[in-house]
Amino acid sequence: MRSFVLAGIAGFFAVFFGAFGSHVLKSMLSEKSFSIFHTANQYHFWHTLAIFAVAILRDKYPHKFFTFSISFFSVGLILFSGSLYLYAIYSQKVFAMVAPLGGTAFMVGWLFLILGSIRVFSKKQGS
Repeated sequence: MRSFVLAGIAGFFAVFFGAFGSHVLKSMLSEKSFSIFHTANQYHFWHTLAIFAVAILRDKYPHKFFTFSISFFSVGLILFSGSLYLYAIYSQKVFAMVAPLGGTAFMVGWLFLILGSIRVFSKKQGS
């Protein structure tokens, strides 16, 4: 259940930041900064949907790798999207330097989804 709540919270903030960026920040940011903000928001949305999808999968097929996937997607949201949101607004290079850690967390989350799927569905086929 916590993963569904997490997906709901992440989705809420994805919409909030998207609207805030489009209606408030767009006129205040340079084209490059707004593009960075938009990239952060796109990854935020996609990985919110990934958290939701993996939560559904884990609910039906409980496996620790699905839990790890959700955890790494969540860390990725904070580190990647969060740092790019901050970088777009404040233009401090330190924020941009955090983004690759978040991107790595996203990739690890996808790897755990792959591994969990292999474990769960290869057992089901062998049954």
